[in-house]
Amino acid sequence: MSPIDVGGLTITLHQLQEELIAAGIPIDHGLIIDASHEELPPPGTLIPPGYFPPGALLYQADANGQRVELPPEAEAIVRAHIPT
Repeated sequence: MSPIDVGGLTITLHQLQEELIAAGIPIDHGLIIDASHEELPPPGTLIPPGYFPPGALLYQADANGQRVELPPEAEAIVRAHIPT
């Protein structure tokens, strides 16, 4: 397993979580996006809500709020995600 690169994607986290659960992937404690290693865009850059910069990684949270990698089958659901 490895984190899922969601850089450049637009994601609605609560919707994606529901899609993962519907696909049989248990998400008991929520999802975490880690984009802390990325630089902020230049001042004045318009960023759409839910957009994540290149290199942003998706994890799920464990009971202690720590990052846990998602199973490999989660990537197909993430790639097919269309925010509404």
